[in-house]
Amino acid sequence: MLKTEYALTNTKGSLWEGPLESHLLFSRVYNDRGADGTTGQTMSMVYGDKALRPGIEDVIAGLEQSTSFRSAIGLLNTSTKENTFTIELYDENGTLLATRDEAVPPMSLHHINKVYTALAGENNVRGYAIVRSTQQGSVYGSLVDQSTGDASTITPVHIDTSDNQAPVFEGNDVFCDGIDDGLVDVNPKDGVIDRGILAYISDNYSGCILASDADGDSLTYSWTDLDRGSLPPGFSYQGRDWTWNLGAPGITPGLYNLQVTVTDNRGGEFTELQRWDIRTPPQ
Repeated sequence: MLKTEYALTNTKGSLWEGPLESHLLFSRVYNDRGADGTTGQTMSMVYGDKALRPGIEDVIAGLEQSTSFRSAIGLLNTSTKENTFTIELYDENGTLLATRDEAVPPMSLHHINKVYTALAGENNVRGYAIVRSTQQGSVYGSLVDQSTGDASTITPVHIDTSDNQAPVFEGNDVFCDGIDDGLVDVNPKDGVIDRGILAYISDNYSGCILASDADGDSLTYSWTDLDRGSLPPGFSYQGRDWTWNLGAPGITPGLYNLQVTVTDNRGGEFTELQRWDIRTPPQ
């Protein structure tokens, strides 16, 4: 497809499609072996609500480096900021062999071939990897037959390590957000909380950001759409309170990454990323 549809040769990377409504996509990467046919692997589409993000660990099991097989890990940054992926590489007995922090630029892909050799200097081992990220992204593993070049895709297993569950809005809901349903202390810096929210076109939503300051400083709130720059139609805020009318003209189904930053004007800062999955109402 890259050659016939996009006139691209001798290239690699990722294909971006969206926003999509009720679509299932997949792709296949293969080697043409002439009369011997093809070898290759299927790569499934990654949806935003299934992406790797802070508070999620991806486990890639079945990795191996030997005379028979080699393994690779792919790291895809789907965010607009640099994403640092932390890879912990284990053998089959659970012994940690290596740790690597891999910085991937926005919207970029890093592919680590022969991952056990590259990270741990090991050439005869099998096991698994645990991957974390500082931004939204996606990972995959592959196992390649050394003699034929035939590859199998290893789909990672998602493990939620956070205490923050993704709320589902049913319409006209009020969602006041803090850490563990409590108050966020803005002084000192508290880092990032990442939440996924499912909502529907034509509904109205409102909420607030629960924040406090140990010194009693006044707090400033600001919102931005990380992907589009300006805030989407129908979204407004004042102080800690926000509203979003999804019936406003110009709203389309898709993923919206809205970030709120709370500051105390003395260096204290708290940032929350709300990942909205906007859909048409079910029939």
